[in-house]
Amino acid sequence: MKKTIQLIVVASLVLFSSSFYAQKKEKKTKVDTKTKNFFRIPSEIKNDAYTLNFKNIVSNFEYLKFAVLLNNTTSDYILWNNKGSEVIFDGGTKKTAKEKIHKLKPHKESNKVFTVLGGNQLLVDKFEFKMTGLSRVPTKGKVQKVEDFKLPASQNAITVGDFTITRIKSKRKTDETYAKFEVVYNGKEIAIVNPNNISVRVNENDVYANDYRKKGAYLLNPGDKMSFLTKFHIPAKVADMQFTDMYIQWNDTFVLSKSIPLDDVIVNFEINEELTKERN
Repeated sequence: MKKTIQLIVVASLVLFSSSFYAQKKEKKTKVDTKTKNFFRIPSEIKNDAYTLNFKNIVSNFEYLKFAVLLNNTTSDYILWNNKGSEVIFDGGTKKTAKEKIHKLKPHKESNKVFTVLGGNQLLVDKFEFKMTGLSRVPTKGKVQKVEDFKLPASQNAITVGDFTITRIKSKRKTDETYAKFEVVYNGKEIAIVNPNNISVRVNENDVYANDYRKKGAYLLNPGDKMSFLTKFHIPAKVADMQFTDMYIQWNDTFVLSKSIPLDDVIVNFEINEELTKERN
C-alpha cells in the first residue's frame, strides 16, 4: 500500500513538473518594439535617367523601412521591379515584404516605402541597400496597327498581334456615344496603351477625337489586362450618332516597346546617433 502511495506521489510530481515547464515554454519573450534606430540621409544619386533619394529611414527589432524617392527625368517610362532588391546587414540578407513592379511615367516622381521584416534582428546600426530591377521603357516603339471597329458592333472581340481587344459595353445616343473596351496583352515585350489617341469616323472624312481623356497611357507587362472608356460627341448637323454607322480608329493607341535594363544601385546607410538618442 505504501509503495502504491509513493508511486502516485511521484507520478503527480512528474505531471506537475511537465505542466509547469510546458506553461513556461509557451510564454513568448517580449520583443522591444519601442526602441528605434534612425539613420542619416545619404546623398542624392543622379544619372541620365533618374534621380534617387531616401527619407524616413528607421528600424526596430521587427522591421526596417525607408522611403524611396525615384524621379524620372526622361521622356520615357521607368520601371522598378523590387523583387530582387535587398537589404544586407551583419545578420544576413532580407528582401522586401511586398513584391511589386512600380511604373513611373515620364517626368514624374514616385514615393515608395521599402520594408523588410526580421522578427527580432533588425535594430541595426548600419546596412546596405541593393536596388535591382530598374529599367527604362522608350515611349517610341513599334505601333501595332488595328483595323477600325464598327459601331453598331458586328463582333465584340478582335485579336491583332499580341493584343485581344473586347468591347465590354457601348451606348449610342443622338448627342453622345460611349464604348468601354478591355485589352489583354500576351506578348513578350512591354505594351504602351494610350486611349487618348483614339478617334471616331463617320461619313467619309469626318473624324472626331476621344473626349474621355482623364488618364494617360498604360504600361502592360506580358499577361496584363486593362480596360478604358471612350466618349465621342459629333454635331447633330454632321450626323445623328444614334443611327449612323461609326468607325473607331485606333491610330497609335497600341505601341510595343522593349525594356532596357539599368545598372543596379548600392547605397550604404549609417545610424544617426544624435537623432536616435533624441527620439528614444
